[in-house]
Amino acid sequence: MEIPVKLRKAIAGLSVAAILMSFVVVSTANAAFKDVGSGDWFYTYVNQLVDGGIVSSGDYFRPGDNLNRAEMAKLAVLAAGFTDADLASPATASFKDVPSTAWFYKYVETAKTHGFVSGNPDGTFKPTASVDRASAAKILVNAMELAENTAGGPHFSDVAEAAWYYGVVETAYNNTVVDGYADGTFKPGAYVNRGEVAKMIVSSQNPVARAEEPGEETPGGETPGGETPTGGDLTVALSGASPAPTNIPDGSSYNVLAVFDFTAPAGTDIVLKGLTVTRGGYTANTGVTGVSLWDSTGVRHGNIIQSLTSEGKAVFSFPSAPITIKGGTTESVTLKVNLAATVDTGTIFFGVAASGDIVSTAATVAGTFPLNGATMGVVNGGNSLAAYTVTTLSVGGGNSGSEVELEVGQTQTELMKFKFQQSNSLEDLKLTSMTVFVDGTVSSGDLIN
Repeated sequence: MEIPVKLRKAIAGLSVAAILMSFVVVSTANAAFKDVGSGDWFYTYVNQLVDGGIVSSGDYFRPGDNLNRAEMAKLAVLAAGFTDADLASPATASFKDVPSTAWFYKYVETAKTHGFVSGNPDGTFKPTASVDRASAAKILVNAMELAENTAGGPHFSDVAEAAWYYGVVETAYNNTVVDGYADGTFKPGAYVNRGEVAKMIVSSQNPVARAEEPGEETPGGETPGGETPTGGDLTVALSGASPAPTNIPDGSSYNVLAVFDFTAPAGTDIVLKGLTVTRGGYTANTGVTGVSLWDSTGVRHGNIIQSLTSEGKAVFSFPSAPITIKGGTTESVTLKVNLAATVDTGTIFFGVAASGDIVSTAATVAGTFPLNGATMGVVNGGNSLAAYTVTTLSVGGGNSGSEVELEVGQTQTELMKFKFQQSNSLEDLKLTSMTVFVDGTVSSGDLIN
């Protein structure tokens, strides 16, 4: 049966995302390749390609190796959802250097038939030539049928509007398939390696419209902004303390997914009163059971958001207990997430999508949006997560939970005592922090140390 390309594309996306909900493969928990470790930034993307049947697991993936054009054609065809029965195999070869006996013949012919690739003016395809960034963008934009979108462009100093790849690079950028470099370039002629292509494929299967940046109007406006912060009363950036990509177990709590730095201008204090963060990745909204914000002293601001909006947002409002950023200083805000024990596998990240998601006393907000934390892999916590019990012990000779008298000025008095006990045979239990709350008629300001 001939499957429409649009439907193939939907099926391809499901193979990496929704289908994981119905039959779980634990390749995210157990590396599919010896050279793809859980600490590598491309780990989750490579494993998603394995889960989707786009690449096969084996000894080595060679993430740092350049990808050639034949390999790129095959990956794009499979990512678009074509099966063996769908592959084109014409009697006459379209390219003189792609014979019908070549292993990649059907993939290249299928890519050409559906407009993913076009070849060279001399009638060759150059299957063993390395793929550059511009060509990879073109192939994936065409394979995933992403509508051309050059809004806000040019976004890169080395991608001119007259270049043949301008439209596809801008479209890939506006759909968060590719990013540029810190110096404002895209490097269209630079070769892509296998790890980079893994991320591009997964991102193109699930494109996300890039949020408007400060100073940028909607498409057609006259004042499009660039990637450089425009300046203002409050500057926001992803902190250097924000965690690198790793795996987090489902059923776990208070996982740090991102740290944001808020910097106030010299001489002016800024008061942060609210913040909206947005979920991304291949974890359903219902897989997130808690999102919380913490300042640099370990104080939580706002309630723990226990359910996300339909758009995957957690909206925090804390005007009565704001975060004050003193003039000329930076305050770090940490975002922590709790996961349901039923997630099992997938990926997740959180970020601040736009300057409008920040509620403060600042006149303007500067930053390069979206500010997204690293993409984390989600693994089955039942296979690795420690279990523990907490018991309240007696204090000062009294019974558990009994009152203890504390005199004004008294120091080093026991008020609480707890026993933590690891209760399964998996990982060791490591207590890194504990938050307690002041109750009764005294205020927190009455207590020290």
